[in-house]
Amino acid sequence: MQDEGWVVVARISGLGSDFDANMLIARLEAEDIPAVRLPVQAPTTAMGGLVHEPIRILVPQDRVDDAKSMIADSEESIRGKGLPDWIVWPARAVVVGIGVGFIYHLCSIVAQVLRK
Repeated sequence: MQDEGWVVVARISGLGSDFDANMLIARLEAEDIPAVRLPVQAPTTAMGGLVHEPIRILVPQDRVDDAKSMIADSEESIRGKGLPDWIVWPARAVVVGIGVGFIYHLCSIVAQVLRK
């Protein structure tokens, strides 16, 4: 996609990467910076960001400097006001666990309906 005038400005991976990527895109779009993510929504991405390939955030070539500046400002403010990692990571794990449990429950309901 870089050949078409879009440039990667961020790579996000790990637990909660799907949420973090969506939040970054929302912040970029709030600043009138068009942004897309690749992969858009892979099945493993939907499972709480447990992916091997990072999610790439791309913006138009002419907005790269604005995007990088906004990302740097956001990271600075998050680091300054954020919760410590020992609180954040267990909280994210709980959220992912709830999401996985919901998907499992939903699949078992669909399986029961299909058996009838």
